[in-house]
Order: sequence, then structure tokens, then C-alpha cells
Amino acid sequence: VLCGSLDGDSLLFGICRNCLRDLEGECFFRRDSDRFCSRCGMKLLTETGLCTECRREDGTVRNHTLFAYRGIPRELIGIYKFQGDKRLARLFSRLIDTTLDRGDWRDYALVPVPPSRRKIFRTGWDQVDLIVKDLTRSGWDRSDILGKRGGVSQKKLNRSERQKAISGRFFHRFPGKPVPKKVLLIDDVYTTGATLRECYRILKEAGAEDIRSLTIARD
Repeated sequence: VLCGSLDGDSLLFGICRNCLRDLEGECFFRRDSDRFCSRCGMKLLTETGLCTECRREDGTVRNHTLFAYRGIPRELIGIYKFQGDKRLARLFSRLIDTTLDRGDWRDYALVPVPPSRRKIFRTGWDQVDLIVKDLTRSGWDRSDILGKRGGVSQKKLNRSERQKAISGRFFHRFPGKPVPKKVLLIDDVYTTGATLRECYRILKEAGAEDIRSLTIARD
């Protein structure tokens, strides 16, 4: 889907081995972790520990991200989400699985950040759900405890508008039932962090004790 290679023997999950090698070379987890924000995963320039944006926010979110939202990762996410090339779910699943295997994550339950029903009705599928489904085939536990109500699109909203628009849209689907103590939220792109902050709040109120998140890219 990237270079147009027709060599079926080298294609892996929709991209050839050369493009996969280039993609893996951009993965943050293959580099010095001290050079990335410990809260959102953004690459640090002159800062230490936290990026400038996260210094202005509370310390709720602890996010890990695989890539910067540019170049090959951005192109692949666009092809996956907007052109509907579902083969790429297996590619993203493999990258996440490889990353998580480097750390002590096996006792965390994976929780996909859900879209609204309106979005599923419009697009016909849930991009994050498909990735997490593939991860469960590799032995990861999953919990679908979050739901999302409809509302305005966040694409054209600024930071404060996003936070206001997202408030109250996520909810615990099974109130009264226990939730996993350790949760790893999975989402595609971290932009302002408003979505993750709201998900963290709901999960914390529901009883989760250790909440982390992992996104494919950081915008």
C-alpha cells in the first residue's frame, strides 16, 4: 500500500519488507526512552521528562506511543482509517504486540477506546476494535468496559473545546460490576489527550487502580 510493490513473497500485512523495515526504524521504542515525554510519548526537544504541553496539564495520563504522526506512520493510519484497508489492523497489532512484549504488560487488560454508535453506523466498522481483536489472538486479555455516547466531531476543535466536548461522553458499560485493576487503553492517535483523560477518569471512578494507555501515533 506504500511503494506499490507487487512482490507477493515480500508482502507482509499489506506492506513489503523494505517498507516494514523503514517503518520499524521510526518506532520510538527502539530509541532512547529518556528523549520522549513520560506522559504523552512526544519526542522531546530541549525539555527533560515532560514536553511543554504536558507541563500545563494534570498528571492523569501515562501514555506510550509508537510513532510521531507524520511520514510513513501517518500515511498508513490514513490508508487504514479512511480507505478501509483492514489488512493493516494485523500490522498495527503486530507492532503493538512486539512493543508490549518488551515490557511487563501481560497482567494488564487491553481496553479499546470506543467510537460512538453513530460513527460505527457511518463507517461500518471500528478501527481500534479490529486491532485489539487481533491482539487477543496473541493471548492478550481484553475488557470492553467503556462505551461512548454521540456528540460533535473533535477534528476541528482546539484543546479547550475538545476537553469540553468530550466531557460526559464516555461511560462504564457495566456499572456495579468489578473492573480490571490494571488497564491498558488502546487508541490510534493522541492529539490533545482529551479523550484519554476522560477515559482515565471513568476507569478510575469504576475502580481501576493502574491505568496506562498506548497509541499508535502522537500528533
